[in-house]
Amino acid sequence: KGRNTAYYRGNKPYSTNPTSPLSKFIQADGLTVPLIAQTEILPCEWGHIKIAIADVGDQVYDSWVWLKSNSFKAEKPAIKINDTVLIEGCKSTKIKMDWSGAAHAFKVTYKGTAAKGEDYQTIMRDHTGKVIDDTAFMAGNGTYSILEINALADTLHKGDKTIMLLVETGACSVDTITLIIRDYIVPEIHMTGDTTIYSSAVPLTLPFSADILNRNPQDFKYLWNTGDTTKAIQVYFTDTASKIYYITLQEICGTYRDSAKVTVIKGTEIDSIPSSINWVTIYPNPVTNILHIDANGQNVKNLYLTSIDGRILKIQNYKKDAMDMNSLAVGVYLLYIETENRIEVKRIVKK
Repeated sequence: KGRNTAYYRGNKPYSTNPTSPLSKFIQADGLTVPLIAQTEILPCEWGHIKIAIADVGDQVYDSWVWLKSNSFKAEKPAIKINDTVLIEGCKSTKIKMDWSGAAHAFKVTYKGTAAKGEDYQTIMRDHTGKVIDDTAFMAGNGTYSILEINALADTLHKGDKTIMLLVETGACSVDTITLIIRDYIVPEIHMTGDTTIYSSAVPLTLPFSADILNRNPQDFKYLWNTGDTTKAIQVYFTDTASKIYYITLQEICGTYRDSAKVTVIKGTEIDSIPSSINWVTIYPNPVTNILHIDANGQNVKNLYLTSIDGRILKIQNYKKDAMDMNSLAVGVYLLYIETENRIEVKRIVKK
């Protein structure tokens, strides 16, 4: 029985061993399984590989060595980065250095437009969590190091800054890691949905939305007090009292809240106003551009132009005795005229 049979495969001629697929392609009576050779080397120095084989079957030198293409390589330390973008005061990153070779210190140099200690701070830990010198990754023989970089908060908007880490992964090789520090910008939220309606218009569907004007909306999670999680919602409003709708926006740097209010006015139904009462005069009606309002000596406070379903489209005080109708679509509208003791309603036709 042969020795070291785990490393060999028989390859008898096809005539005696038809199940051997290799015998169709090569004459050799046997082959080794793929063998792997590895050793530690000195970086940047020339190395020599010697391979010796023996042919013990006969005196014919018919043995071969095959080398797998691209299999000669020197392993470098593995560098893993959580994120290359940091945000002042809230978003940090971690860099892990792993190395399968002998324990080694890989020197780290900090460069870039960001100043260490002023714009960011660092802390290096080994695989046990112990704090070590942050100017060298310690790795090898199953150990590793993790460098944490925190961008420091300030009140100045200076634009993006860079951190360049130069990691000497060998005597003649340097890996460059570039990180970006960005200013923290408080999100500017534009909330739409503040609405004034008359109780006679309930129920109706109301739209609300929260737009972030100065940041990427995809950085945020949305949550309304209705349970919805989109930036825009539609609410079937059935209340006869005023109500506030809240939205909470959450991102990696914090949580923000805004709201929209639905104000319900207990106004007079248009059909309940006696036709004999005509305190206020409006003209022209139908109107194309400018609607003029004459108070006829009455103490008029506010004007509310609504759609037929009760949604407020325009609100203005009576100091402006005309209302611009240019932007409105052709159709029928209601003008609520609020005085000290009642509300008069006019039906307006826009043509």
